[in-house]
Amino acid sequence: MVAEYQTCISHGFIGIFNNTPNNGLNNWTQAQSNQGFSWRVGAVSFGTTDGISALVSVEILDELEIREQAMRVIQVPFEVGDEPIVVADVITYHEVNIPKGQYALIFQHWWIPETEVENEADPDMWCLFTFVPSEDVKPVILLADEELEVPDSYDMEATQA
Repeated sequence: MVAEYQTCISHGFIGIFNNTPNNGLNNWTQAQSNQGFSWRVGAVSFGTTDGISALVSVEILDELEIREQAMRVIQVPFEVGDEPIVVADVITYHEVNIPKGQYALIFQHWWIPETEVENEADPDMWCLFTFVPSEDVKPVILLADEELEVPDSYDMEATQA
C-alpha cells in the first residue's frame, strides 16, 4: 500500500490529478455522471455512492486484482508526471508519490459492512485506487452498480472545475 487515509467525501466524488500548476478536480457533465467518472489528461474524478466517511487506499500492482467486495470498478488511462499526484475531494487533498509513467488507474468502491463499523468515527465506504503500469489503456467499466450507466462510448473530455 502506497498510501491510506480516512476522509469525509462531501459531494459524492473523489479525484486524482497530477500536481501541476492550474490543475485540479473536474467539472461533470450528465454523461460523465452517468458513466461514473469525469476524465481529462492528467485528472480524473470518480463518483462515489452517498456516504459519510471513506477509507481511501492507493496501491501499485503489476496486474489488476478486483476485490471480492467491490460494487463499482472503473479503469481509465493515467500518466503520472515528475511531481506527486494529488488524491482529493472537495475539502481535503493528499499528495501521494507514484513513479512517473503510464498506468491503468483502477478505481474500486464498496460499502464497508455494518458489522465492521464499530463506531461513528469508522469509515462506512472504501475507495481503492490501483495503479498498474500499462501503455495502451482504454476506459472501461469493469463492474457497474445500479447507479452507473455503461455507455456505448465514454465521454473523455472533462473540463477543470
